Amino acid sequence: MKYGTVSSAQLGKFDRWDPAFHLAVQSVEAQIAALEAKVPAAELVAQLNQLSTADLGAPLEPLLTGAQLKHQRPALVAAIEKYPFIAYALVLKHKASIMALAQERLAADQAYVNTLEAFGKDLST
Repeated sequence: MKYGTVSSAQLGKFDRWDPAFHLAVQSVEAQIAALEAKVPAAELVAQLNQLSTADLGAPLEPLLTGAQLKHQRPALVAAIEKYPFIAYALVLKHKASIMALAQERLAADQAYVNTLEAFGKDLST
């Protein structure tokens, strides 16, 4: 179980009471500050919106509220637009696991392409 301290300033800044959200923010505070100093929010939103729903689901789950349908594109887009710096920092934190999953999908897709290419070759006509 993870523990953390949430300041009243943080509660006021984000207007969120859920611990998972605040723990996620605390885990990437330095990255958030660096991003805020360097990159416009619109650029981060544009980059995040290029990623697949499957890749965004797990990293952005702490940003979703209970009423939102988790891991569905509209909820993820809303979280990205509301918290672009946090969302980007969380995706960067999980980049290695996202890349690993993408590599697995790529390998599976290549295996399927190979299956399709071989399909019917063994039949004599």
